[in-house]
Amino acid sequence: LPPGLSDHAEPTHRAAELLLVLDHPVQMTIEGTTKEVQVGDLVFIESEIAHRIDNNNQQRSTYLSIQF
Repeated sequence: LPPGLSDHAEPTHRAAELLLVLDHPVQMTIEGTTKEVQVGDLVFIESEIAHRIDNNNQQRSTYLSIQF
């Protein structure tokens, strides 16, 4: 995720999702609550839950997202 961008505007989807931050921290908003997610953190997002990932850093952030 390039610096200063978001992945999307808090969508929901049927699948649950696991998100693993690989190289630089990101800010994750889940149902209106924003938290800093560090490298190595694993986040579980239930099905149909609004969420967004923001990169407010100076460096590109990479994460792995698995939907199931």
